[in-house]
Amino acid sequence: MSYKVEVSQTATFLVNITCESCGNEYQSKAAIVAERTLLDEFSQHGLKPKLDRKIAKFRNNDFSELPSLPCPKCSYFQSWNYAGKQKEVAESISVIAALVIALPVFINMVKENFFAALILFGLSAGVLMMILKPILTMILKSVYNPNGKREKADKTIFPAILN
Repeated sequence: MSYKVEVSQTATFLVNITCESCGNEYQSKAAIVAERTLLDEFSQHGLKPKLDRKIAKFRNNDFSELPSLPCPKCSYFQSWNYAGKQKEVAESISVIAALVIALPVFINMVKENFFAALILFGLSAGVLMMILKPILTMILKSVYNPNGKREKADKTIFPAILN
């Protein structure tokens, strides 16, 4: 009998990006990761089908796996990757908000039992982050523009996958 443990599988792609604002060409790497979840433990399928689905989305102009880096020349965020930047901002805000909201729990309990207060603080903050992130992501999609007041580029130029 043999056992196979897969925690994650990664595929890395190199892409050529042309800035929609200034025309500068630069390259970026996309690390597409498929990770095992609790539900995968009950499945007979490995991580390969999950990774294949993510790669197919990537090849069909879903570039959410690319890091949301601005153009190195003019600092413009490409329109096809607004969602990536909005997701990053939502994650940052949800972490800070969850820590601030959970802090009174820690302060109230720290005098009685430091370790219990620390554990409860960590659990509270973790649950709050899980709740806040999707809500903030949804809100930011409608109100946050990563390029600020800069004029939107005339057209979308999708990156070219080099490998």
